This record gives sequence, structure tokens and C-alpha cells, in this order.
Amino acid sequence: MKKIFNIFHSIRETKINPVDDILADHNLNYIELDFNPSEIDAINAYERFNKALNLTEKPEFENLVSSFNWKPILKPLYTAILTSILIVAILYINRETEEEKFAEVIVEKGEKIKLNVDDNLVVWLNSESSIRIPMNGKVGKKIYLQGEAYIEVSNTNKSNYSVITGQTISTIKNGAFYIKSSESHVIATVSEGEIDFYNTKLPKSTSLTLYKDEKATLYNELDFIAVETENNTNYLYWHTGELKFENTPLNEVAIALTEYFEIPVHIENVELKKVHFSASFTNPEIDDILDKIQSTINCQIAGDGSKLLIN
Repeated sequence: MKKIFNIFHSIRETKINPVDDILADHNLNYIELDFNPSEIDAINAYERFNKALNLTEKPEFENLVSSFNWKPILKPLYTAILTSILIVAILYINRETEEEKFAEVIVEKGEKIKLNVDDNLVVWLNSESSIRIPMNGKVGKKIYLQGEAYIEVSNTNKSNYSVITGQTISTIKNGAFYIKSSESHVIATVSEGEIDFYNTKLPKSTSLTLYKDEKATLYNELDFIAVETENNTNYLYWHTGELKFENTPLNEVAIALTEYFEIPVHIENVELKKVHFSASFTNPEIDDILDKIQSTINCQIAGDGSKLLIN
């Protein structure tokens, strides 16, 4: 210790950086330098002293930051950031992969297709319809549909299928149902069993359960679902090939023919619209039905190339 004080004394005599003033200016004392009096070396002690003085000339906050041990904090922070980046990257890659793995079937106008998706699911697609089936190991469990289809799930099936059409999701485990989508609405009609039907713009808790012969219509602009009993037995004509009219007003017959054959059929006589018609047909041509109408009801049928007129 005597050597140290001698060095300090010589500094005082040269009047360069008086130690007392330095200590006072920097609020230092020998204890703060953390010297070991029993093992100290004068030169090393003085160098450490000067180093301590230089460090204290930095702003207090900078000293605190530079002396703080950041490793325990930064290491888990870096790990968390890298993990997050990896998770996002994996999710993005998976999403891209899933988007690429689709089997898509598009039905041309005038055609119909029966698609055996798996052992439990069969889909019949009508003209100008399409279906997309994810191929990422969950084949058939979630399918995307546009247009018109009839979906049948076997009674031995044990898991749900979700059919996404427009802004609706129809969930079915066993049974069969018809679904048709357009720009203005989506229609779902249950033929066998039951389905859960809901609007994806609303909470899933608003889902409706539809039973056999119940029909739900979602009007897209209104986000409103109307449920009613389906009384029209011919809504599956394109699938079954059968048309049945049982004491049906001729006006409704004309509407059915217009829809199924895509040929406008008009009745100009108001009284004739109320006349009832009964007949059954299997895979008929429109001429077969018109001939039956003409022979059963006292009327005349003519065409002008763009529509048919019943008078």
C-alpha cells in the first residue's frame, strides 16, 4: 500500500490530475476499486485505478448498460424469435403444400359425373359444376364444391365430411343430400339422414340441423337462411332421371320443364295454368312430355325457336 501512496504523492507533486480532486470528481475511493491490499502490486494497481477513472467518465446509464449481463435475457429472446420464424415458415410451407395438393374435377356443359371419392363417399356432379378435393392425407374429409351436386355417405362411415359451397359449410356423417350454389344463393336439401348447415360469416353456434325432406336456402346478400319442407319431388331429376307429376298445376310443370331442359316454356292462358297434370317419366326427352301433356289436356303447343308456348 505504501508504494501506491508514493505514486499518488508523486502525481500530486507534478500537479497533474490531482488524485484527491479526481476521487472527489468521480466519487471514487479505494474500496470501489476492489483492490486486495495483501497481494497488490503498485503498478498494476495504478493501471487498474486509471482504468476505473476512465470508465467512470462514461455516462451513468451507459455504464449500466455496458456492465449489465445481457446474455441470460438475449439468449432466450433470440431463441424465441428464431422459433417463431421457423413456425411461421413451416406453416407457410404447409399451406402452400396443401394448396397445391388438390384433385379438381370440372364438368362440362351437358355432362354429368359420378365420383367415388373414397369407400364411404360418392358425389354426383351436374353439368357446369366443379369439385376440389384436398390430397394432403385427408382425402374427402373436406371438399369444395361449386354448382350442383348430390352427395351420398354410407351408413358405415364413422367420421364427418364437410362440404364447402359458397359461404356455407354442410357437415354430414351418414345419409345423402342435394346442394346447389349460385351467385345469389345456396340450396341444401336432405334426402336421407341429417346434415348440419351454417353460414361461414356467422358463428358456428348458429348452425342448423336439417332432417330428411328439409330444405335450407341461404340468400348471400342477406346472410339469411330460410328452412322449409321440400315438396318438389323432381329436384333430383338430373341425378335420378325420373320426373313425376302428381296432380301438379300445369304452371308448375312448365317451370320444371324450363329448369330441367333449359328451354323456356310459357303458358299464356291463365285458366290453363291452373289445370292439373299427372304422369311419370324416366329419362324422357322433352317431346315425350309435351306429347303427353297435349294428349291429356285440351291444348296446343308451339315453338318459335327461342321458347315453347302452351295454349
